[in-house]
Amino acid sequence: MPQTDGKIEDAKVELPDGKMHYQSLGKGSPLLLLHPMSSSVYAWSKVMRQLAEGHTVYALDAMGQGDSDKPRRNYTIAEFANAVVNFMKVKGIGKTSLIGNSIGAVFATQVAAAHPDLVDKLILVGCPCRETEKERQESMASLKTRYDEKGVPFPRTMETLKQSYTQVSPELLEKVNDDLRKAGVWAYKTSEALINYDIVPAFKKIKAPTLIVFGEKDMLRSKENAIKNYINGSELVLIPDAGHLPQMDNPEAFIKVVQPFLK
Repeated sequence: MPQTDGKIEDAKVELPDGKMHYQSLGKGSPLLLLHPMSSSVYAWSKVMRQLAEGHTVYALDAMGQGDSDKPRRNYTIAEFANAVVNFMKVKGIGKTSLIGNSIGAVFATQVAAAHPDLVDKLILVGCPCRETEKERQESMASLKTRYDEKGVPFPRTMETLKQSYTQVSPELLEKVNDDLRKAGVWAYKTSEALINYDIVPAFKKIKAPTLIVFGEKDMLRSKENAIKNYINGSELVLIPDAGHLPQMDNPEAFIKVVQPFLK
């Protein structure tokens, strides 16, 4: 059961393709947090306690990443999203709000599109949006420069870390590279699944109230208005002094934006 005494529950649940790791805290309506590419529950460490004020928060490690098991077969985006739905079934969660960051936002989009009855509110943070085949081909070419011939990601450096974060430190670099090592070839497999996924039809199927969030310095911001136009009735908010993970760069501003929307 989620902890209400300030102690974070750290556990795993058995899913069809292995065990999924999660952390949970709080009491109230459920809220699922889905992390960025090749990351882990750590991506929510600066905001989890604030989000748990009024919610039962579950931060999940995607299958193949963090401390979750690596499936024996490659996953599509739909299968990553199904793992989230299976987690909900195991935990007895009938309906939830979702916050997804980067590829986590893509998983959340797919869940909301395929299972509108399961999603109360949706928050998409730094969501990728490739609208054309040309964009997908360019992304694939760029992807291959970040991995060795076996599909293992090259470690990040302080300089490359600045592409995603505005607030960098040796401690953050160590944690990011630790998560990269844990993902291993699944970092490439998951990135490939993302590039091959056409998100636009899913955007158009979303029924839940949706908040689109970007850090002001996120390199994916060029798609902010496109996403807003695809999702009927959605809202768009920018977080100052933040990059691709605004909940880590500027957690106070992130909470001020997110908490009112979730009420």
